[in-house]
Amino acid sequence: MKTVMAIALGGALGAVARLFISHWSVVALGNDFPWGTLTVNVVGCFALGVMALVWSPAAELRAFLAVGVFGALQRSPLLHWIYQSSKSCLLYTSPS
Repeated sequence: MKTVMAIALGGALGAVARLFISHWSVVALGNDFPWGTLTVNVVGCFALGVMALVWSPAAELRAFLAVGVFGALQRSPLLHWIYQSSKSCLLYTSPS
């Protein structure tokens, strides 16, 4: 149960961090390219790689950081695309 709570708390912090980092990068770099997505993914990948390379925390802390914070920070755009695709398929298919 401690691991689940660690992931949930990390996910909440990672989602808020994604919002702030993404907003800052759009303000600083403009809106003509998805700078927010690029920035959070590069920052998240770099931080996760550094953590995996030089530090081996306890299981709950690793779940908090790797799965929770970095997982929410770098949430997969593929999942959003799959959701939107399935939603549009449901809207445009005729009942059998």
